[in-house]
Amino acid sequence: MGTARKRALPLFHQLMRQATAQNKPAPSVEMARLRLGGRAPATTDDAGRIVSLDGGRGLRVVGVVLYGDPSDLDVWIESGVVRRAPAASVEDFGGVVSADVKAIADDARLFSRLKEGQRVRYENRQGEITEGDLVEKCRYGGLVLRGDGKLMAVGFRKLWSATPVVDAPN
Repeated sequence: MGTARKRALPLFHQLMRQATAQNKPAPSVEMARLRLGGRAPATTDDAGRIVSLDGGRGLRVVGVVLYGDPSDLDVWIESGVVRRAPAASVEDFGGVVSADVKAIADDARLFSRLKEGQRVRYENRQGEITEGDLVEKCRYGGLVLRGDGKLMAVGFRKLWSATPVVDAPN
């Protein structure tokens, strides 16, 4: 895994504050898209899997798959760090995980079901739940169009379907 890239999950509001404090231009939609991992309207069925992968120095780490394509998986491993790993190098984890890891897995599964154009609920910076339209889905979140015409960059943990999701019977 030696060349794995570490990524922090998107915190668009922090970019806005930094830009304002440094008298720089506000982040662009393209910058928000990149912070959310880049456009990815679809993922494999791996999203939400709890897995283990090479953490370096012969150690395995546990994480949650956020995004997958046939060759690579983006795995949340700790404190918002995401690693891209070859799909073949990632294994299902069968051990005990914390409630926090389970919650991230649940959020990743729910997010993976969202579709562009869908009405969604999201948590804004003030902690309020409101609705908008998911105009672009990215690897770790989405761009949401608010009712006033402004775009919001929202991480996957704060973005849900506006209509209840019903799981298919097993």
